[in-house]
Amino acid sequence: ISRLLTVADDAISGDLHAFLADSLDLNYDPNYEIGASNWLDAVDAVDGATISYNLVTGILDSEGATDPEADTLATGVYMEHANGNKTAFFGFDVLSLNTQPSYHWIGIYPEGPLQQSLDWFGFGVAVDDEVRIPNKFSLHQNYPNPFNPVTTINYDLPYDGQVTLTIYNMLGQKVTTLVNEFGRVGNHTVTWNGTNDLGSSVATGIYLYKIDAGDFSATKKMILMK
Repeated sequence: ISRLLTVADDAISGDLHAFLADSLDLNYDPNYEIGASNWLDAVDAVDGATISYNLVTGILDSEGATDPEADTLATGVYMEHANGNKTAFFGFDVLSLNTQPSYHWIGIYPEGPLQQSLDWFGFGVAVDDEVRIPNKFSLHQNYPNPFNPVTTINYDLPYDGQVTLTIYNMLGQKVTTLVNEFGRVGNHTVTWNGTNDLGSSVATGIYLYKIDAGDFSATKKMILMK
């Protein structure tokens, strides 16, 4: 998993830069998002080209951080030519972007490079908010997994209702309850920091997380590795 950087006030990545603000980091993770194996390519921007995205060399560590001595290189550029033509190039799969510590699949967001590039070209596609409303209940695999010390769990609700999300150990004993509320329709994100209901850190091992929402119930495994 790699790290990408946006550019403030840029025509293509500026909106995403504002969305990320000071609380979110931008990841490049094609395996998790679209089940593909891919990599980041760096480019040299020619005269007249504008850099919209930069890559951070290397991969993220187990806590999702970058090497403090890593280099930053251009991986997204665009330019308008003298004849009026426009060109945009990305050294990455534009659908393979997400964020941490809160999860957002940026590849399909209007702030993402695909939609923003189309807007810059002048034939952007209108985004209907209803597209983001889930049509079924879903509990997604936590991310990252294995994790230490924090992981993110995402779930989808196609309509409003009471929701509980509970962590259990492999003996079936409850560790903690992450969610116990009336949930609204949409995509939801919750994080677990590896502690129990008393706030104490739990041991390395395999844990289960279970969601109950209406008639829907699902359970998945995750690994805490210290």
